[in-house]
Amino acid sequence: MVRTRYINELENLKNEIILYSAIVEKMLMDMKVTIETAAEDVDIKDQLQEIESKEDEIREYNRNIETLCLKIMSTQQPVAKDLRFVSSTLNIIRNVEKIGGHVIEVAGLLNFVSIGEDFTEEILDMCLSTKKMLKSAIDAFITGDLEESYKVIASDDKIDALFSHIMSEVVEKIGDKKDDALRLIDIIQIAKYFERIGDNAESIADWSVFSITSKHYE
Repeated sequence: MVRTRYINELENLKNEIILYSAIVEKMLMDMKVTIETAAEDVDIKDQLQEIESKEDEIREYNRNIETLCLKIMSTQQPVAKDLRFVSSTLNIIRNVEKIGGHVIEVAGLLNFVSIGEDFTEEILDMCLSTKKMLKSAIDAFITGDLEESYKVIASDDKIDALFSHIMSEVVEKIGDKKDDALRLIDIIQIAKYFERIGDNAESIADWSVFSITSKHYE
């Protein structure tokens, strides 16, 4: 009976992680659609408001999963492998929360700045790539897939390269278009948020590696 309850609580924890990350994955996909809509000169205020409205839901999920983790650790005395999974979860949900927060911060900027044709394609690439990183990192963690965890860690190089390229473009454009400097600086900030999202997805994959091997990726 006790063992059955223990297994059920671990399965419930896994399901809650999947549901939590799915909310943030959808935020990233909604952001992609919003950026595409903005590129067509369509008003996006309602879409941005919908993304920003997810803040309370993210915090509530974070608290609930944290409570589940602490309950399992204090009442079930999990064995080493399960203990690593639960302790890794406590770190991973912070990364998921940060990712959601960065998406909301991008939405806040888009209330005032237009990405413009010159950067839309690259920002969309960063948005979709980070969404895929998050999903793959969570899937790898839930299934204990070490190889997939390593792939997610390696894929952050693409996000870093996109950010560096946008930085170089902005520096070049500011020299030619000083009257557009404020928008270009905001573009850097948007790209930086996506770069941080990539870093957090990479961190999730690193905690997945730890959960499986008891060692962080080197």
